[in-house]
Amino acid sequence: MLGDPDSSTEKPQQVQVVGIAKDVKVHGVGGPDPYIDYLPYVQSHWGFGNLQVRYTGEFGAVAREVEQAIHDINPTLPVGNVTTLDAQVAQSFTDQTLVAELSAFFGVVAVFLSCIGLYGLMSYLVSRRTGEIGIRMALGAGRFEVSWHVMREIAVWIFAGIALGIPVTLAGGRLVQKMLYGLSGTDSFSLLAAVGILTCAGLVAGYVPARAGIACRSGHCPSR
Repeated sequence: MLGDPDSSTEKPQQVQVVGIAKDVKVHGVGGPDPYIDYLPYVQSHWGFGNLQVRYTGEFGAVAREVEQAIHDINPTLPVGNVTTLDAQVAQSFTDQTLVAELSAFFGVVAVFLSCIGLYGLMSYLVSRRTGEIGIRMALGAGRFEVSWHVMREIAVWIFAGIALGIPVTLAGGRLVQKMLYGLSGTDSFSLLAAVGILTCAGLVAGYVPARAGIACRSGHCPSR
């Protein structure tokens, strides 16, 4: 039986089902999948509004030829909104593309600011331990041993922050899930890239002042 499931006034008509098509997006990529029947034009009980043409070559020339062919049959028939399927799809993605570009920009800015803050914090913590570094070296600890001790503690702080940040990120990804079409809020590549960048920033922030402190305690301080 054919008819609108939400309409109680339309009288259903009997049709023969020859196949089932996949769900399609009609009113935008974020809209629901509507109930649709595909019928031959001669068997359709509603008006004919759209014409699809498969073509090869230049779009403008083909569009003029199709419009001329229609006017040869009926000169008074209006023809408008002539476009390609690719253009319609691109137009439906305008909002999603804008949101994606803005999200990517602010994401890069957030990672950059996080790296600056992490570098400053780790540098400050290590620089305060130059006295401890000197004592360890005076008691016979080697440069590699002292460096490893400092970097190990820095790594513990970094991975502790990552362990706390990943669940928060995954939970926050669910809030923007509806704004991402075809993407997941838990994109593994983005998460790994952010974790890798922040980890490198933290390790470098710990290594540079630790190396400077060890060099200074070894009698190789830069002249001022």
